[in-house]
Amino acid sequence: MREYYNLRILGHVVSVTPIYNRLHGDNTHGESDDSDGTIRIRGDLEPSIYQATLLHEVVHLIDDFLGLGLTEAQVTGISQGLFATIRDNGNFLTVITKEK
Repeated sequence: MREYYNLRILGHVVSVTPIYNRLHGDNTHGESDDSDGTIRIRGDLEPSIYQATLLHEVVHLIDDFLGLGLTEAQVTGISQGLFATIRDNGNFLTVITKEK
């Protein structure tokens, strides 16, 4: 069972909550709300789908916090590209967070 936790996104504390009942649609895997700083993701998803959905919702919140006005297709493309890059390059996060 997945646990509740917090993320910091552009200085905002965002609560990530696994949901074990239906979200707004049968095909909805996750949803985010910048007004209350929440991400809700179906807790019964396979690990890679859960992770990709989390990244998708983070991109939505970045878009909302910065007022970029991205379309759903743009959010999906950015999040899928980032997810594939992170997944396919095991040291990627280490490289971009390294001080030197």
